[in-house]
Amino acid sequence: MTPEALTAITERRGTSIATYKSHRLRVVVFGSNGLAGKAICRKFNELNRCEVYEIGHDACDAAKYTDVYQVFAKRHRTPDVVVNCIAHSTVDLKDNDDAFKSHVANAIVPFNIGTACIQFKVPLMIHISTDYVFNSHDGIKIKEDCQAYSPSNVYGQHKLAGDLSLVGIYDNWNFRNEDDPLKLRIVRTSSLYGPDRSTFVDYVVDEYL
Repeated sequence: MTPEALTAITERRGTSIATYKSHRLRVVVFGSNGLAGKAICRKFNELNRCEVYEIGHDACDAAKYTDVYQVFAKRHRTPDVVVNCIAHSTVDLKDNDDAFKSHVANAIVPFNIGTACIQFKVPLMIHISTDYVFNSHDGIKIKEDCQAYSPSNVYGQHKLAGDLSLVGIYDNWNFRNEDDPLKLRIVRTSSLYGPDRSTFVDYVVDEYL
């Protein structure tokens, strides 16, 4: 947990960082079965002061808001942090079925999770997105607050739709509740690789090295 993230949580809860460090943070990770989800769960567990709730696809169909709502409703205390790692990460969509799955996972699911986070007043939501919302051929320098969106494929369009839906509902909440703001952080990744499953990096190594 970075100091910035911890500060965001403590500001929302009205407690000092020193006091909060003596408590276990409740972290809910959606998409815990995936490559990013597994790595994030490991990292939070390594902190030794987090209660990590791993929500895989077998535990929650996040395309259904009622399922997402139940993840929050059945817990005795609101999570301190929610991380969304759910994604349909096939970049080159082959058919309409792939495109539909991408739209659901990348556009609808983030909106459902974000809506629940706001309804239950979760202090911090972290959404894992992609740099495919930009067009690498435009030659722009991507900075933290860059909004020069120009997705070059359907996957990027779906991811951008999910990102903007989250920004919209959080901006709306914070505009109407200036004294009770909630934090949203969007993290953009490129290609993921790691020990939990084969990736494009593994393919390149196996084929050419």
